[in-house]
Amino acid sequence: MTSTAPPPPGGARYHSWLFAPDATRDGLAALLTVEREIEDSCRPGLEHSVAHARLDWWQQEAAQLAAGRPRHPATRALAAALAASDPPDLAPLVETARWQHAQLAFGDRDELRQALQAWGATVFATACQLGVPDGARTPATQAALHAFALRAGEAVREIEWLSEAMPRARRGLLSLPLDELAATGCDHGALHASPMPGVIAALLRARLERGATELREAAASLPAALRASARVGLLWSATAATLACDSAAALPNQYAASRFAPLGATLAAWRAARACLRGQLPVPLRQRSTAA
Repeated sequence: MTSTAPPPPGGARYHSWLFAPDATRDGLAALLTVEREIEDSCRPGLEHSVAHARLDWWQQEAAQLAAGRPRHPATRALAAALAASDPPDLAPLVETARWQHAQLAFGDRDELRQALQAWGATVFATACQLGVPDGARTPATQAALHAFALRAGEAVREIEWLSEAMPRARRGLLSLPLDELAATGCDHGALHASPMPGVIAALLRARLERGATELREAAASLPAALRASARVGLLWSATAATLACDSAAALPNQYAASRFAPLGATLAAWRAARACLRGQLPVPLRQRSTAA
């Protein structure tokens, strides 16, 4: 795969790339390649020493990217796409990958948030930044976009993990911190039981619903004038909000998309992108009315 090849078809990453501004696509493809390469360093079945060697290399590459001397084709392409701004700090993303490779559980919500924020501040924030034309970069727009990206990125990542709570638990990765899990009276095995115990399903449902609310509130804070150029982040957030609702509705069973989901997801992403181009929020990100 080349540094600017699109992500694999299907899913939020593919649709965010597909409906991104034309000038953004190569940089976004490079960013998603970097994310995939780092995550592949701790994939199940990879020999332990190979995983450590890959993560060590990416830790060095993070320093090289920060110094303006990237070596990997994808990081070079990413640096070129971000020539007008600072490159992302990949070091926290690599450290999170090390944590997952060691199958270490998060002790509490603060530890979990650090991992969620590491992804949000690198992958998601950079994806949002790529779509803003150089002429539109002002301190005010950058501040608004940064605030949106940090808040929405954390919620997107948690929703992604929660929607895969069962398969992640089978690989030794917990999508809930240990103290919250212990408070239910269940152990980690409850996360890959099918169906899940009611108390675990209720906890997951509450977190998924909270994540969707966070995304709607974050999107509402983004000025309408930025919505077209920030549509990569908004489209990704809309997809995550829909995933949160579908996953919550499926509990106590794991959510599984129907065989028609790819077509439906592409249509929903197209509609979300069209809304952003009109300065509107995609339907999944619109604030729900509290009227009776």
